[in-house]
Amino acid sequence: MTNRPEFVEIYFACLRTGLRVTPINWHLTGDNAAYIVGNCEAKVFIADVRCREAAADALAEHRDQLALALSVGGHIEGFGDYEVSLAPMSEENLSDPTLGTQMLYTSGTTGRPKGVYRPLSVAPPGAPNRADTVTRAGLAAAWNPESDRTLCTGPAYHAAPLAFNIVAPLNNGVGTVMMDKWDALRTLELIESHQITHTHMVATMFHRLLALGETTLSRYDASSLRFLLHGAAPCPVHIKQSMIDWLGPVLFEYYAATEGGGGFFVDSNEWLTKPGTVGRSPEGADRKST
Repeated sequence: MTNRPEFVEIYFACLRTGLRVTPINWHLTGDNAAYIVGNCEAKVFIADVRCREAAADALAEHRDQLALALSVGGHIEGFGDYEVSLAPMSEENLSDPTLGTQMLYTSGTTGRPKGVYRPLSVAPPGAPNRADTVTRAGLAAAWNPESDRTLCTGPAYHAAPLAFNIVAPLNNGVGTVMMDKWDALRTLELIESHQITHTHMVATMFHRLLALGETTLSRYDASSLRFLLHGAAPCPVHIKQSMIDWLGPVLFEYYAATEGGGGFFVDSNEWLTKPGTVGRSPEGADRKST
């Protein structure tokens, strides 16, 4: 499913009914999309009409496995209508919500996409894991539902935009603006018009923003930003320095992976003391910066 409100509805519905949810990369061909539907053992398949061809292929291959298939935004042959199916349902809150979970599939891999499933468990004290990054990022974000708004610049099916621009803000009572497709100029327009305070980007986005030039950048008010999280790829030192020069010390960087591990985190002020660092070892603050 593309970046649309129904994605959020479905995702949080699964997390409140004890289900395991797998968002599928909507750029995938029908063959790979169909593989994920089968491999994750899906019982329900909900597809965006913009992914009509891949969705139809997946349904045809796994029709016997699926108990329900629904389309969002228009008709797909063989799928029921999402809105029609919801219409007779109660709008009352659940009396017995059960925590669900997610299983994302990696994109940077050889062969078929690989599902990353984590059972609901608590890590022992002091154990390094990716949750440390999420926790530290959350503390630095200091969400305020009275004043904040986040911008989802990436695809919601991807681990980082999902965690940092959808799950985290909404769990903290903060709304999110979902971009249909990333564009540098449109990003500036949305930051100014919605007074965006939080967002997540990657180094390529920084490069394209800066390429607009100082004259264009100065036309837009980005002063509302106070938490710009970035990761997913190394950021050249000169690019990050230029971003800090433009926006101030509002950049926060992490280094981790969908599969787990990592957990490095660094703010702008620490980065300025050692340009190029991705932060301290997740084992503890007593470790040196990397």
